[in-house]
Amino acid sequence: MPSKPKTNYSNKTCSGKDLFRTPRYAVELLLDNIRPNIKYVWECAAGELHITKVLKDRGFDVFSSDIDGTHCNELDFLTCDPPEFPDTYAIITNPPYSLKKAFFLRCISLNVPFALLIPADYSQWNIEAMTKYNCKKLIPSRRINYITPNRSLKSGAQFHSMWLTKDLLFPITAEQTEMFVSLSREQMKNIEVICQ
Repeated sequence: MPSKPKTNYSNKTCSGKDLFRTPRYAVELLLDNIRPNIKYVWECAAGELHITKVLKDRGFDVFSSDIDGTHCNELDFLTCDPPEFPDTYAIITNPPYSLKKAFFLRCISLNVPFALLIPADYSQWNIEAMTKYNCKKLIPSRRINYITPNRSLKSGAQFHSMWLTKDLLFPITAEQTEMFVSLSREQMKNIEVICQ
């Protein structure tokens, strides 16, 4: 069982498992299943803008921020005021692995629709996300291969991932907690993997 990385978020540094970037197909899977009325998105752990690029390609108005701020607005998602949008917005991001629960709790406190790409597990807080906060899971049929810090595509991720969402998935009934989507090898090969 891999141990959690020790990351000091306040020093604006992330390393190890916190630096695994999102391939395009992982975002496409989510966007194919969200409510059509979402137009504005806050990508609050934007890093090198991989998710931002896909969102913009699909017509969303995106505010991108990251604690590092090298490629976007420099903001600490866990403590900053949210950006102002002219209408309802959603948070869509791949949070740092070591801070996934903190990002979840911050999203809950902001009371906006969200989707967080996190490891699929049944930890206590993850179960409470379903039972207490009425969150939903979008689970692909295959593991997502993340882009590693050395810019390579990591094949065979050690864990299964999911999008943990609230008030975002469509169609999904109130009784459902999980929605499974097909992810073929062909999709993983043919969809642009790294957004330039």
